[in-house]
Amino acid sequence: MTKLLYNYTPMKVDPINRPMEEVRKLILARKPQVVILEPGDKTRYLLLLVPLTESVVGQHLHDFGIAPERAYEYLFVSRLNAKRSTGVWVPTNYPVRPDQIRCLVQNLWTEKLIAWWLTELFETGDET
Repeated sequence: MTKLLYNYTPMKVDPINRPMEEVRKLILARKPQVVILEPGDKTRYLLLLVPLTESVVGQHLHDFGIAPERAYEYLFVSRLNAKRSTGVWVPTNYPVRPDQIRCLVQNLWTEKLIAWWLTELFETGDET
């Protein structure tokens, strides 16, 4: 696990609504999830995570530069927000780069934090 610091405070990787390993297992089982992050920087994020499948959305991914047969390698991530909710396709083969989630956020710190969290999501199972 890679630590991320904000003003010398380590950020918490586990969502507050369920353990990270559980989220990872459900995503790998192709089940959509909503996670609530309160990482320790006085912020709160609600993220909708939807694993993609070739049969459901694969045929529509050419416009995003994703081959339909590779849909299973991507996760659709939306930041649920009362003001606006946007979404982005991110690869599940980590690491997730901050520029891949730029449309979800309004500042560089949040971009870095969410990219770090998504990367940690897919690294979680590799430590066992």
